[in-house]
Amino acid sequence: MIEIVARDGQPQALLCPALVCDVCRLQVAGPGNIVWYARTEPERQSSPMFVAHKPCNRRLEAMLEPVYPRDKGWMGLWEEADRFIAQLAHNSRHPFAEDPDGTYLDQVVVQPGGLILPNIHRNAQAL
Repeated sequence: MIEIVARDGQPQALLCPALVCDVCRLQVAGPGNIVWYARTEPERQSSPMFVAHKPCNRRLEAMLEPVYPRDKGWMGLWEEADRFIAQLAHNSRHPFAEDPDGTYLDQVVVQPGGLILPNIHRNAQAL
């Protein structure tokens, strides 16, 4: 996952964002993938983002298959980490002009333990 890593070093200790492999728990500082799962039934749902070194990717898929099973409509998706970060940086500066109402965000996030994070945007509109 994307995590904050405490580093002790010169000239000072730092808290640094880093990609940490969800399989081997080592920093991904080279080729890696961002992995997530999505389905559209019973409603649009997605998993959190996971991170894996390229050699760890198949093990990550095997770990997550019981949590996001294909036979329940979940589809595994991935993007190379460097491309994902470039797209994320671009999108953080450029809002989706074709979606002023935020309907792209109309989905719920299903955590690995089954916890479903509600769509706060949708719930706020209903108030």
